[in-house]
Amino acid sequence: MFYEWCVLLIFPFALIFAGISDAMSFTIPNKISAALFFGFVILVPFSGLSLAEIGIHIITGFVMLVIGFIFFARGYLGGGDAKLIAAASLWLGPDLVGSFILFAAFYGGILSVICLYLYNTPLPAYLSGQRWLLNFQTGTAAVPYGIAIGFAGLSVYPQSIWLGLL
Repeated sequence: MFYEWCVLLIFPFALIFAGISDAMSFTIPNKISAALFFGFVILVPFSGLSLAEIGIHIITGFVMLVIGFIFFARGYLGGGDAKLIAAASLWLGPDLVGSFILFAAFYGGILSVICLYLYNTPLPAYLSGQRWLLNFQTGTAAVPYGIAIGFAGLSVYPQSIWLGLL
């Protein structure tokens, strides 16, 4: 029973929290990626996956971490985004990582258009007191990509091995 609740809650809530945090402060706390990593480590022995399958999930997460940091070094992603993608990929494994990245790109495109609108449109008076919305008026043209990553992860998680094991 405890295992099932953890499987149902850790991944979705971590991604939701990451998206909210990124929208509010343009940062994704390391504790979110750490929670995903340690949640995987704690739950995987009870998952019924073989050692080879566990290894493939770990390799998938590591490869995505390397790719994420290459993107970070080139200025395409934030460091928190790179770590979140890697931690989510650890859970999703090689079968879903492609769909996950495609969904992240799709949602990221939509998010970018919304951000461009917000950057170029003055806030109405009744919203000008919302401190987190002022982040979109700073002119830095940053995109809180944690929102797109969260939506992408939630889009593919129902097809993951985790929910199939319940």
